[in-house]
Amino acid sequence: MTLPVPAEAAAMQAIEEVVVQGDLGKLTPAQRLSYYRRVCESVGLNPYTQPFSYLSLNGKLTLYPLKGATDQLRRINSVSVDIIAREQIGDLYVVTARATLPNGRRDEEIGAVCVAGLKGEALANALMKATTKAKRRVTLSAVGLGWLDESEVESIAGARTVQVDMDTGEVLPPEAAQTSPGRPTRPALPAPAPTAAAPATAPQNASPDEEKRARFITALSGFLCDADVLGLTPDAIGATDATPLGRLVLAAQAQNRNYHEMPLDALTTEEIQQAGRELRPIVLVAREDQGSAKTVADEAPAQEV
Repeated sequence: MTLPVPAEAAAMQAIEEVVVQGDLGKLTPAQRLSYYRRVCESVGLNPYTQPFSYLSLNGKLTLYPLKGATDQLRRINSVSVDIIAREQIGDLYVVTARATLPNGRRDEEIGAVCVAGLKGEALANALMKATTKAKRRVTLSAVGLGWLDESEVESIAGARTVQVDMDTGEVLPPEAAQTSPGRPTRPALPAPAPTAAAPATAPQNASPDEEKRARFITALSGFLCDADVLGLTPDAIGATDATPLGRLVLAAQAQNRNYHEMPLDALTTEEIQQAGRELRPIVLVAREDQGSAKTVADEAPAQEV
């Protein structure tokens, strides 16, 4: 005699069967959403920060971690990452990162990019990308997760990112994507022009410290405008409560405001400078990925950040 299976148990059984086959595309939208949340819970990630996106590879739909996932995993597992080597091998620029866990266990991974023919800003972006790849790959390896990292997706032949509605679990058609491939969509807000941020002015007869603060505010405001124009999500920025930039970005999301609209008065001069230094390379890489026109971050003098 076959006993009736509770609906929730039956649903989980169906999810497990599909996951074993490696194709999340065969799940219903509701099952796909449930699976996403359970994966987040299993590794301690906050699903509301959308740490994963979807990838179609060899005809199968699968999850892959975004930058926010590896950032959270480093914090949750107290993973310390050090860059132990940078070298150029032929046309490749290779960065080696070492991760150390609290129990003393270590792991090493590399991040490699092709730099043949690159110069100037394009070369700078490639060097930063190699470092980012190394840090993310070693983080995933150190915590025992064999996921493909976001930075590796573009190098896989036949792989394509897939937009999924994070509220319903439904796969969206390509034309529904509003941001760069592989990133969760951000609420549509009026986007300012890159020059929308007015320069901050120091008071008349200002002290050197006040003048320095005004310059840092101008630079950060410009970078925040860039992030708005490029449609960068908090996840794309790697926003967490652990940094001034992260708190600013998350507050903007909670208040449904553009980043550049957030007041900076509560931040110290050092925090404003730190936020600008963190955001500038993120904007530059995003601009390069999207093929956008030059941003404020491209023009910012190095001494202002």
